[in-house]
Amino acid sequence: LRFLQSGEFLWASERTGFCHLSIHDATGRELRALTEGEWMVTGQVAVDEERRLVYFQSTCAGPLEQHLYVVSLDGGPLQRLTPEPGWHNTVISPDGRFCVDTWQNLEHPARLTLRSLPAGQVEALLFEHEEITPAALGLRPPEITSFRTHDGVLLYAAIYASEETRASTQPHPLVVAV
Repeated sequence: LRFLQSGEFLWASERTGFCHLSIHDATGRELRALTEGEWMVTGQVAVDEERRLVYFQSTCAGPLEQHLYVVSLDGGPLQRLTPEPGWHNTVISPDGRFCVDTWQNLEHPARLTLRSLPAGQVEALLFEHEEITPAALGLRPPEITSFRTHDGVLLYAAIYASEETRASTQPHPLVVAV
């Protein structure tokens, strides 16, 4: 719930089965859904009331990725601000002009960049260690796999196992984290 100076409020709800944002008037009447689809808004990051923009993180590109998006409070298409495939965590500056983006994926270590808003253009590289990869550390990234449940739901899993473990016919312990 986020109250706006206009008297409207921004609401996050899972009534569709997925967390999405909507804008409501002061009486609580929904004016419009700002996001919709079979994906999740994973975090509301900031509201720029002057420009009437909402910045939020979501899995719109797929459940194995998280990106920063912006949408107008007046409705319209979503704009993805983080193009690199993988997982982005962002923090918006108090004045709404910049964000710090921490990005990583299975083969690339964390990289911090400063992005300007509202376009998401990279202004500066704050931190990166390109040489520290899983391969350079003698590690193997997890294998991402998926399967459908008996009722048709697609689930994803990450398998962390060495070549020796994979080749073995012996039973191995399993950790399930939901």
